[in-house]
Amino acid sequence: MGRQVIWSDDEIQQLSRNFVCVLDECFDLAPPPWLKTQWLANPRSTALFQQFIKNAPPLWPRNTSTHQGFYVMTAEGGYLAGNFGRTGRDQAEQLLRSSLAKFDQLASQSGWKPKAVPTNPLPFSNGGPVPRGGLRLEAATRDLPRGNETRPGSQTWTKAAFNVNWIDFSPEEARRFVASNSQRQVIPKAMVEKLAMATIRDNVRGQSGWKKGAFRDGELYAELLSQSGSTKQMRISGFVIMSEGSRVLATQVHGRATFDEAAGQRQGANQFNARGDDQAAAPMGVAWRLYKG
Repeated sequence: MGRQVIWSDDEIQQLSRNFVCVLDECFDLAPPPWLKTQWLANPRSTALFQQFIKNAPPLWPRNTSTHQGFYVMTAEGGYLAGNFGRTGRDQAEQLLRSSLAKFDQLASQSGWKPKAVPTNPLPFSNGGPVPRGGLRLEAATRDLPRGNETRPGSQTWTKAAFNVNWIDFSPEEARRFVASNSQRQVIPKAMVEKLAMATIRDNVRGQSGWKKGAFRDGELYAELLSQSGSTKQMRISGFVIMSEGSRVLATQVHGRATFDEAAGQRQGANQFNARGDDQAAAPMGVAWRLYKG
């Protein structure tokens, strides 16, 4: 029998600093049978999570298309704890406490010995490596303050909601972002539409995208501010207008080449963006971070 472990609040906080949060596309964690292996973003993650599913009790609703949630497992996919969907702070702490106690029990029974934590660097984004000369933009979305209401939303989870995704540009496309002088350089319309369709989205509270044709108008410009050696500081400016049914997202874009941001107004709701009680026009932000290949 393993020993009972009672973790103090200080120990829980210390342990939480040593946990690694792993982000992966939820659809890939437990993909449908028709999804080919070569389409998976990270086959090793998929295989590990599928093993976890085999070892876990029933946690997920039948025929769900996503397996997002809070899960704790061993390195081989052994079940320690899990919760499907959103998990609050108190519940997360409870799951961590039970997981740590169960892990200590398994370690005692199996004679596990501590191993050194791998020091290989973690990737900063999903997907494969950025091709040399290419660009990867990280797009983070969140609701912006509305008057004195700094965190809009009718529920705790909507007040803290945000989303992150990435978009890649080929080396040829990347070169069109690089300004050669202080005159405003026009970024091709096709690239503006590609960027807008993938990142100018009201996905703060859910994975809500656009259908083809939602891009109504937009212009982006790049201009050189300064250059030191091979490093250029550029200004990105412009606007984007997206519209589909009752949903509208109109943005003004402003920022620097190493960190770009878009801020504007969104309105309307659809099946997936959880805006049923928040359909009026309101401010929303999109922040782009640049990854250079």
